Formats: sequence, structure tokens, C-alpha cells
Amino acid sequence: MTADRTVLPFRVRRAFPLMTIRMPVGESVVTTRQAKVRYPTGSWQNGVSGTVLLVFWVDTTGRADTTVVKDLWPPNRPRLTGSPAAYYERFRQAAISALPDMRFKPARLGGCKVRQLVEVPFEFRLNQ
Repeated sequence: MTADRTVLPFRVRRAFPLMTIRMPVGESVVTTRQAKVRYPTGSWQNGVSGTVLLVFWVDTTGRADTTVVKDLWPPNRPRLTGSPAAYYERFRQAAISALPDMRFKPARLGGCKVRQLVEVPFEFRLNQ
């Protein structure tokens, strides 16, 4: 404070931590068993290949929760229509039907098993 009773700003010359927050150590989901995905018959016979990116939860037992499964489509690309859309839907259904056979090491947070949202690509490629 000065002689005319004005308050001067407080000047900090050295920063120091007021508190520290410790975050628990976490581990992400790891795939331990891949599923054998069946190539859709119509797609295979017609030589169609593609990739489906599925988003789903892996529960604390290491299994895929198939109650809510979404496919991730690039936001800058329009959805397919016509026969390409039918092929894509067959690929999507084949990938979703393979999820119950997959196994995962569940995610951990602070030593406790927790659910984690994961993105898994399923590639359908013909042997060249």
C-alpha cells in the first residue's frame, strides 16, 4: 500500500506449486484373442474389399459389450448409397458378429478393472 492508500499489485517473482494432484496409473485395453471374421459371401464372390471401424465398450471381464456398437465413418465423406452401401453393411454385420469371440485384457485405472471405449478396424481384403 502506498502513502495515498492505493493498493499496489502483488508481484510474484517466483512460482511455486500450491498443491499436487496424483493421478492413478492406468492401462489401456489390449486384445488377447482376435476373432475369425467371416468374409461376406456376396462380397467375396464379387471381389469387393473394404474396412469397417467399429467403436464399442470392453467391459471389466475383457469381453466386447455388443449392446451398443457403432461404426465410425469419416465426417468429411458422404455415406455410401446403392450397391456399395449394401456391401458395406455386409462387412459391418460380419465384423459385429465376430465381436463375441474376441477377448481383451481389460483396462485398469489405479489397479481396478474399468470399462473402456475402443476403436477396432476390421479389414476385408482378398488375397492377391
